[in-house]
Amino acid sequence: MLWAALVMALVLLLNEFGYMNSREHLEQSNRLEQQRVALNNLRTAVIDAETLQRGYLISGDKRYLGPYQLAVSRIEPALDRARSFYVGSQQSLSEFATISRPISRRIAEMEVTVRMRQSGGGDVEWLKAFNTDAGQTYMDTARTGLDRLRQANDRALVVSKRALERNLLAARLVVLLVILLGAAAFYLLVRQSRRIDHIQEERRQLIQQERDQLDTEVRERTVQLSELTTHVMKVQEAERGRMAQELHDEMGALLTAAKLDTARIKSRLGQLGVDDEKITQRLQHLVESLNAGVAFKRQLIEELQPSSLTHLGLRATLENYAREFSERTEISVETDIEPVDLAPDAQLVVFRVMQEALTNISKYAQATHVRVMLHDKKDYALLQVLDDGVGFNVNQKVHASYGLSGMRHRLEAMHGSLRIVSAPGRGTRIEGSLPQARHRMAEPVRQEPPAAAGMEEGSPAMLQAGPAPATLG
Repeated sequence: MLWAALVMALVLLLNEFGYMNSREHLEQSNRLEQQRVALNNLRTAVIDAETLQRGYLISGDKRYLGPYQLAVSRIEPALDRARSFYVGSQQSLSEFATISRPISRRIAEMEVTVRMRQSGGGDVEWLKAFNTDAGQTYMDTARTGLDRLRQANDRALVVSKRALERNLLAARLVVLLVILLGAAAFYLLVRQSRRIDHIQEERRQLIQQERDQLDTEVRERTVQLSELTTHVMKVQEAERGRMAQELHDEMGALLTAAKLDTARIKSRLGQLGVDDEKITQRLQHLVESLNAGVAFKRQLIEELQPSSLTHLGLRATLENYAREFSERTEISVETDIEPVDLAPDAQLVVFRVMQEALTNISKYAQATHVRVMLHDKKDYALLQVLDDGVGFNVNQKVHASYGLSGMRHRLEAMHGSLRIVSAPGRGTRIEGSLPQARHRMAEPVRQEPPAAAGMEEGSPAMLQAGPAPATLG
């Protein structure tokens, strides 16, 4: 780019030099034209005066005197005007003097003859003065000098015009050079621009390829993580089932044997006639502890794997768990459970979602009343768990809750969806939808359930399988 700047600077300098030179020659041409006009005016004034003088001398008609005097009066200004073009040098003034002196003498000679003719002293005197060769000599000398000056002026004018033409030609060449340089610069600019566009397009394609590859890897990893999570949950359910079975078989047998042994001891003491109040109280306390252990074992088994799903069905299982939760936490729970057509694994998902939702309520919601509803929506079953607790801002960016993530994944693994509606001070509504067995779909269900009672639809913020709130675990 440096050479281009230097070339443009040189072109500008040449253009400026050509402009100044052309302007100088143009001014010189104008001056020479004015000089030529001044010489012609001087020649015309002298010839007019000479012609009018002869007319008056020959005819004696005084009507010639007025124009004659006017012509004579123009000669001196014409001389001064012409002389102004030669004041630049002594040589020029000397050349101009070769015409100014003869003209002045010729004018003086004409004035003498005119006065003699006006005096009326006879024709001899003025004819004698008129016929002398002095006036003609002055006039011939003046004409010769004027012709010489005019020829010199014409030559200088031709030279100046030729120089001006050369400058104009040079200016045209400079303009042509500028156009060529501009075209070359434009070509280089277009070429460079296309090259840059090509490089940018290659980079864009490379970035897009990397982005597509990254998106593919993210999708693959997401699928892998989803499959892994599903597998972990299946293993977890299987492990829970195994633990529940072992608790039922092993611990159940041990507790039953302990209760039987306690009953035998109590019966044997009665047969022996032992009536010790302390022993009786101890045995009674042992029986109560064993009964509590059996009840806890049953509760633990139901927590691990609700056998009531198989024996009693989903509706009874949800109602029983809600009642036990209310008794355990002293939180009022209202249920509205409708029969739905769900596969056994989907029923287990519904139970786990309700179980996790109630657990979160007991930990964080500070609620006094809870509603659990399961409705048949033809194509899908809708589970709703509502509380009147403190609520939370679902748009707040907090760390995801493992409990909500687990609920969401369980539902999505069965082609369902999770939705949370909440606002600070307005409670929380958790909604889970699952396609029913008669309408099992390949994609997750995304229907918008109706608003829960006591909450305005659209007023709380909504989260569709999004980040978990901070107040739920």
